[in-house]
Amino acid sequence: MAAVPGALLACERAACPLYATLAAPLIASELSAWWMAAAPKFSKASIFRILHQLGEDIAPSFRWMSIWPTVVVVALMAIDAPIQWPTDFPTEAFPVAMVHQNASVLRAGRLLTPDQWGDYLIYWYYPQQRVFVDGRSDFYGETLGKEYLHLLQGSYDWRAIIQKYGFDRALLPVEWPLSSILKLDPSWQVIKDDGKALLFLRRDRYAAETK
Repeated sequence: MAAVPGALLACERAACPLYATLAAPLIASELSAWWMAAAPKFSKASIFRILHQLGEDIAPSFRWMSIWPTVVVVALMAIDAPIQWPTDFPTEAFPVAMVHQNASVLRAGRLLTPDQWGDYLIYWYYPQQRVFVDGRSDFYGETLGKEYLHLLQGSYDWRAIIQKYGFDRALLPVEWPLSSILKLDPSWQVIKDDGKALLFLRRDRYAAETK
């Protein structure tokens, strides 16, 4: 992905919702055909055959609705209605402007950021930036989960955890207790504050990256 030109990459991202809309029915149709062929081969007492029969029983009540998505799409095309496909995440939940304006900082280094924002950064900057945590918290284990919560809360061991993982930059919500702590810590420098998010660089990294 890193080698794809910016304009082409933006086009690819904008096309994702359109691809999902068009591909989902085709994939569902193929899976349905496979299921229809495979299910009768099981015994009548098997769970697969029972589920198949339940599906057959309730299918007629849903079929009348299946035409409406097609009708809506055809109607929009007929009246040439513009369709505004989303090109980015919602700004209410994600620091969209902050991330794009500071791409050079956020692509590199050891970054601390909330799990939800981690998903967003992976979307734009993987594999250059792999973040500390993301929305797949179930896979990180109890120990790392506790360390993440301690950082979020600015607990007594926040400095030890930061040193353990070698964080040299952080993108944090302004309401996090750790944000207030880092603002007062002489080892960290605020390089961007938009009122919702704070972007920090460790001072030694700030000196090196702003020469």
